[in-house]
Amino acid sequence: MSALCSAGGIDTVRYRWRTGDTDVYRGFQRRPEGVYEGQRGENYVPTEVGRVGAYPDGLVYFEGRVSAIAALDKNEHSLAPVVDLFSAERVARQLARENGLSLKDEPATLGRVDLASELHFADGQEGSAFLHSLSALDVPWCKVRTDGRKGEHIETVSFHGTTGKTIYLRAYDKGVESGTALPGVRIRVERQKRFRKDREPSVMDFSEGDLRRVYVGREFGKLSELPYATVCDVPDALTTLLESGASDSVIERMAGFLVVGQYLDYPRTSFYRRAAQLRALGIFVDPTQIERLQVPIGAYLQALASSWAA
Repeated sequence: MSALCSAGGIDTVRYRWRTGDTDVYRGFQRRPEGVYEGQRGENYVPTEVGRVGAYPDGLVYFEGRVSAIAALDKNEHSLAPVVDLFSAERVARQLARENGLSLKDEPATLGRVDLASELHFADGQEGSAFLHSLSALDVPWCKVRTDGRKGEHIETVSFHGTTGKTIYLRAYDKGVESGTALPGVRIRVERQKRFRKDREPSVMDFSEGDLRRVYVGREFGKLSELPYATVCDVPDALTTLLESGASDSVIERMAGFLVVGQYLDYPRTSFYRRAAQLRALGIFVDPTQIERLQVPIGAYLQALASSWAA
């Protein structure tokens, strides 16, 4: 692995105050400057460093970049250390009050936290290969979306929940997005963590938790154990399978799945089991891949996760 990994930092956060007071919502509706209307009765207004809003049940939220909120500067785009969640919370509460929401001093809970780390490649082709390999991965509980493919360049790869729009992980070319580096040189990998109502941690609880575990999650634990991800078409997948060192019975079973699996009416559980066995061997099929692409995906994910180790 030739990439260097930067220290992890927080990007976007959503603070929530569950006041349980419907008067907070009604008072916000009557603010002289007016409010915008969202879904499910939401009212909100934009501020210089984020969006503040309220729902009919008294839920108040503030969402924005931690670094921008803490510095009260919309031009601040850096990743913030975890400790900045505390100062940003105080600023967010004050901005909510200034915009017509009568909050008390109760601590906020976290509805969303984006943990991000970056890989810096000396050779942009390696960074582009990393994104390419991610785009071909078959990840449990996720579906993959690729954006910005122009020729051989991929700008963003995101993993979404199979039953909703929730993004679990997003990897994108931060150098291209910000105009600070050539394609493939600066890749940001962002873990977007959203918490259910009954599991929202306080800032204190979150900052004292195992952030490495949060960053990897159940979806990417197995991938971090892979020495290499080999992205290839079916003929090269067969060659890679023969070179894998797997037993004869596994090779025979996986070869049949690769060649005729798409034409057979597999029971769902059997199909997923075969696909999982192929993933375990580090083989990911992309019919458009011209030659085998071998990327040390596990080492990259481990390096990214280690930036959150306590």
